This record gives sequence, C-alpha cells and structure tokens, in this order.
Amino acid sequence: MREIKVSAQDRPVKAPPKVRKKKAAGSKKQRKQTVSSPRFFSVFHSVGRFFAGLRNLSVSLLSMGRKTPKQGRKGKRRGAPNGLRKYGVPALLLLTVMLPIGGLGYYIVQNSVIERTTAWISETTNALVTSSGLTVQEVTVAGRERTSTRDMMKALGVARGDNILTFNPEEARRRVESLGWVEHASVMRRFPDEVFIRVTERRPFARWQSNNKTVVIDRKGAVVSTRDSKEFRYLPKVVGKEANMDAAALFDVLAGSPELFTRLQNAVRIRGRRWNLEFDNGVSVFLPEEHAAQAWQRLARMHDEEAILNKAVLSIDMRSAQKMYVRLKSDDADFRRVAANAGKET
Repeated sequence: MREIKVSAQDRPVKAPPKVRKKKAAGSKKQRKQTVSSPRFFSVFHSVGRFFAGLRNLSVSLLSMGRKTPKQGRKGKRRGAPNGLRKYGVPALLLLTVMLPIGGLGYYIVQNSVIERTTAWISETTNALVTSSGLTVQEVTVAGRERTSTRDMMKALGVARGDNILTFNPEEARRRVESLGWVEHASVMRRFPDEVFIRVTERRPFARWQSNNKTVVIDRKGAVVSTRDSKEFRYLPKVVGKEANMDAAALFDVLAGSPELFTRLQNAVRIRGRRWNLEFDNGVSVFLPEEHAAQAWQRLARMHDEEAILNKAVLSIDMRSAQKMYVRLKSDDADFRRVAANAGKET
C-alpha cells in the first residue's frame, strides 16, 4: 500500500475559543466564582502568615540556647550570642522576681519595720502580762546559809515586776550552781508571781594554798570561797599544785589518829606523788609515796609510847620501809654527841 503523507497545508486548524455568555448576577455559578476569586484567597493567606509568624516566634524563644547544626558559610545568618541565648530568658525572669523582693527588703531596712514590730509585740505582751498579774513579786530561797543574797539575786537575773513567763528556770539554775558555795540547785516558777529556789551548799573541808594564794575548798576540791577569812583558820591546809584534789584521801588516812591529826598545820604535796606533814611545833614528817597509811600508824604508835613529836626533833623521815631517820635540833644533837663521847671515855 502506498504510504500516506501529511503536508503542512493539511494540518488541522484550531477552532476559535468560544465566548461564554455572561449570566445574570446572583446565579449559583457566579456566586461560586466570587468565592473562589484570588482576592479572597489573599486575605486567608495573610492571616495564615500572621499565625505562622507567631508560631515561629514561640518556637524560636523555646529553642534559645539549643545548639543547631552549623550551616554553610554562604547561607549562614548571624544570630544572638550563645551566652545571651542560653541565659537571657532565665536572667530576665530572675530579675523580674528579685526586683520586687529587693525593693521590699530595702523598704523594711530603711524604715526599721522589724525593730518596730518587735518592740510593739513586746510592749503589747508586757501590757497583757501586767494586766493579768503574771509578774514576779516574790523570790523564795531555801537552804541558803553562806551564799550572799546579792550573789544569789545576781545569778537569778530577775527583779520585781519582770514577766514571769519569760523567766527561764533552767538557765537560772546553771548560773546559781556556778556560785562557789552552791553544790546543787533547783529553780521553779510558782504561778502567778513567785520564783522558788532550793539550794544545797558545800561544806568547807580544808584550805588550799597555791601560787601564794589561799582559798577554801570542799571535800571534792572545789573552791567554795576565795577569801581566807578567820572563821576557816581551824581547817588544815594543803599546799602545792593540785593538792586540793588529793586532800580528801590524805585526811581520811590521818583521821585514824585524831590526836596527831589535830596538831597538823600544813600538808605539802611533793611533785604530786607524796606528802610532807608539818605540825604545830615545827616538826616535819616525810611520808613515803606508797604505804603512807602504814607509816602514819607507826608514827602514831611511837608518839603514844615515847611522845616523839614532843622531843627536840626537826624531822622524821619515814620514806624507807625498814628504817626511820630522825633529825634532831642542833642544841640537842650537840648535847647527845657530847654525852655519847663522855660515855666512851669512861
């Protein structure tokens, strides 16, 4: 078959476009065209862009301080510094909170609000307490003999008319027990207006001389009076560093021979190890470091048999368990030496 060829002149010609007739306004098809017009879409597009901008702004605020992947040098945009992105919002919030607090604190300090409030509360409380009769009107002390009234009231720290509710019995008890003569004390409030104190005083036991100062001590070695008055001169005296702590043990031993004990004038502590006893006639007895009680009993027997302390003796050294060394006065020693030599010649 012969091939069919189409020449340029045989190409189909396009039909002219049909012209649509305008329909009357108000028809359904025209209303649809009006709704879908480009101007109406532009309004929606503007509103959408506005809300999209708000969303992007919130996301950017929340993501401040987060590290984002680096962009190329060509498309990189310079933003805020890393420190500002990381600490800007927290610092702003902290500043917003602290400014009112700082202003309030400045106002309180400048106007002495706390002091004035405290003073007002105190005055109001005192007025209420006074009107109700809860003030100290009487102080009763039981068991006091040697403690002075002035020292007792100073230690209590209370005066007539004080608020009894603010009085602290425990603190007052500690202050009272710090007084020299007071060994134990109890302090209590008796409502509505009385403070009651019961004390147990120490008993004077000996006099203690240390650093050229003599004080009065009790059996436990506690200082009860810093004045060496005449009324305590009958007490035996211990001398030396820390001699007050060992006086009771020594005197318990010496009390076994009351006759000699009453003649004791001083008991000198030697290096914290032993005692030298000084009697009223000037005789000194050196007790040993160990077995002092046995040495004291031996001395008592010798005095009962020979009245050794009444003789011309300067000192008796009893530090040896087997022997006793007696030192005589110089005149008596010379007399005995002459008598002994005369006996040898005859």
